[in-house]
Amino acid sequence: MNNLLIYTGNDFVAHMFLNQFLPKVIEMGINPILITVKPKASNLKSFYEMERYHFYETDLLNNEIYSYLENCEENIFYSYSPKQLVKKYSLQTISTSNVNNPDFIEKIASIDCIGGFSIRCFQIFHKEIIKVMREKGFFYNSHPGILPDYKGVWCLLRGLVNGSKKLGWTLHEIDQGIDTGRIIKEIPIYDFEYKSTLHIFSQTIPFLSDGWLNIINQHTSNIQIESSEQKYDGEYYTYPTRDEMQGWLSSGKLNPLSAKDMVQFYFDLFVAPENRLKSEAIAFKVFLINKISQFETILEMDQAQHFDNKKIAA
Repeated sequence: MNNLLIYTGNDFVAHMFLNQFLPKVIEMGINPILITVKPKASNLKSFYEMERYHFYETDLLNNEIYSYLENCEENIFYSYSPKQLVKKYSLQTISTSNVNNPDFIEKIASIDCIGGFSIRCFQIFHKEIIKVMREKGFFYNSHPGILPDYKGVWCLLRGLVNGSKKLGWTLHEIDQGIDTGRIIKEIPIYDFEYKSTLHIFSQTIPFLSDGWLNIINQHTSNIQIESSEQKYDGEYYTYPTRDEMQGWLSSGKLNPLSAKDMVQFYFDLFVAPENRLKSEAIAFKVFLINKISQFETILEMDQAQHFDNKKIAA
């Protein structure tokens, strides 16, 4: 069986992708090995709308939902936690806090595989790990933005508020730059329903999964992968500032994250349609309402205290 290394982060995009991709790639006769990369602590505290994004993208899953799923006796769910996916498909996993650590690179070098790719692994790969991976066969990245126009982070959101005519993913070779490698494939987003960027991401996952399945199939069939050099340097984006976020929200270019929408979003993500009226499903929705309400209440209290302190200081 051909081994495939998947460098994965821990946010809901990686979660949705793995749930879509793993059963299909295993059916192709590929053996995925998950490289789980421990995330750095968030630096978005006191930046309220960004802190909401971090909670809904990452913390709610990892700190609340996964433990609920893993302790639930009734199987009403059709989306699984990483631990459940590993058990379900008998997957090998490797964990690291630094993909450029020499011991980690030595371990990767010892694995027989066809190559690998990254999905939401927020680390910069240096030349040593790139060299090892390329010697295996290939090393690619999933970038949520159209290259070369949108490099860096939060590119889907940037494209949205900039009114870009084309949003989507770019699959590209990993080199020593940041989002500068040769482009393999664009996966544009059309006719999306916009409630938040999280909802847009969720609508792209089936297309992203199919894109990677097609590329893996080409590699295993010895079909040459066409790629193109990025012809010019696009904009490089960092995290939005508080003023940028407030401006987009005030102008209507960006919808604020809604607690009600996010309850329904995660309920639909995990509970199979035929099970949504069962008592266990209703209990899960109540669980989501409680956890999200607790977060929003604490955040609103922190925000009110922050403004009161500013008034006193003034």
